[in-house]
Amino acid sequence: MARKKTFTQAELYQATHDLILKVGYANFTFQLLSKELDITRTGLYKHFSNKDELLNAYLNAKLEEVVEQVETTQWPTDYLQKLDGVIDLVFGYAETHQISSMVPTQKWTKENENDPNVIKSKDLHVRFFGFIQEAIATGMKEGYLNSDIPPIVIIETIFHIINIPNQAQLSNAQRLYYVKKNAF
Repeated sequence: MARKKTFTQAELYQATHDLILKVGYANFTFQLLSKELDITRTGLYKHFSNKDELLNAYLNAKLEEVVEQVETTQWPTDYLQKLDGVIDLVFGYAETHQISSMVPTQKWTKENENDPNVIKSKDLHVRFFGFIQEAIATGMKEGYLNSDIPPIVIIETIFHIINIPNQAQLSNAQRLYYVKKNAF
């Protein structure tokens, strides 16, 4: 059977997402990805010179989605409802966060500080972090969150929770329910 010659960005990013979660960063290759998409490796190399370039583009696209969602959502005025929405948002992108943790070139270093993908990634992270930081500060000011705990510790806790292995084998919805019930 002939291989298809084209693929959409959405198909590419979904296959990238699924494959890296399945095989990990070290085993993620254009050869495996081309098999998933039923295309030639040459088709991938026309768009990306290597897997890190693809993964960074994918991660920036996902972060753009998050920031757009943050900036276009009509957030509730009730703080607990807003916090609930923020946690839902973070958990909605939990797999993407896990992928980001796998990719070494996603780490910001002196060597890559002028890379356009890194500059874009930093800007998106600053905007997203600023939103979460503001939400935590509001919760502390209004007495919903313990103001004795540094805000960064609460933020780190939220993001580290999504990296904890799901040994209870709960569905994402069940896990999210218990995290919200026990953490906040």
